[in-house]
Amino acid sequence: MDKLSKFFIVLAIFSTTAVAICPSGWWPGRLMNQILGYGIDYEDVQNSVDFFESNVPGSCESAKQPNGSYNCASCLTLKDRTDKFCVFDTTKMQCVDRPSTITTDIVTSNNAERCPTLQQISNLKPTQVEINTARTEWGQIKGHVLNGETGDPTSGRHLFSSWQAAHRGEQGICQRKTNLCSFLRTTKVHKTVWDDRARSADFPGRYSTDQVADICIGAIILHGRNKGSNPFSVSMQTASNGPTNGKSICITHRTGASCFPDGIHPTLNQLGTPCASTGDAVTTDTYNVTL
Repeated sequence: MDKLSKFFIVLAIFSTTAVAICPSGWWPGRLMNQILGYGIDYEDVQNSVDFFESNVPGSCESAKQPNGSYNCASCLTLKDRTDKFCVFDTTKMQCVDRPSTITTDIVTSNNAERCPTLQQISNLKPTQVEINTARTEWGQIKGHVLNGETGDPTSGRHLFSSWQAAHRGEQGICQRKTNLCSFLRTTKVHKTVWDDRARSADFPGRYSTDQVADICIGAIILHGRNKGSNPFSVSMQTASNGPTNGKSICITHRTGASCFPDGIHPTLNQLGTPCASTGDAVTTDTYNVTL
């Protein structure tokens, strides 16, 4: 239903009262005077409907913050007009009414751990063009990032599972606070991966492919705003699951090619700012793994 249709539904509910009790300078009275005596000012119609939608009970728009971004965590606690819980739509970075079909683009209370990363992106107030461009870029490189390249077991494969599939018996180290791991590819180059192993009591925090996608899409949007460097490394917020607990990690995006963790340790760089590799030195927060 378009905004003008919604407006006339609202109008039918309170038009008589608005004219009777509202001062002509306040928006309902002013709007009614325009409609009944002076014609419709469409801009006022739009503004009035926006005001109504964001202030009525059961409105997912209530998750909208003063700066114009949407609060992902708050969104999932709100209910829409059909008394169903609102959802966070990653294709718009907005809080919306719950759709009939839940896809991987939709965040609900069942995967609320994605919110910290999505909140960082939402706070950027990306345009729809920026979101669409980043999603298209991710679509082009995700096969390389998640599964690697046919015929080259060392290319891509930035998941623990996909690297393990081609490198059984190899040794590496993982970082407890970030759930990132590193494996020696050559004497100088290390392969960094997101740990996507099944969660257990010992390892409660693991990345899903959706979480990896969120992190990379955010990095791609930020890279688009810093076009002077390719590849581009930026501090991104991780998901909130388990010991990862929303740590900041350094992510590198190479246009048309890849997206991967740049080092396995947390970065101290402010979110959204350029960062340098955090390396894979052995510390009290690392442990050895054998594939």
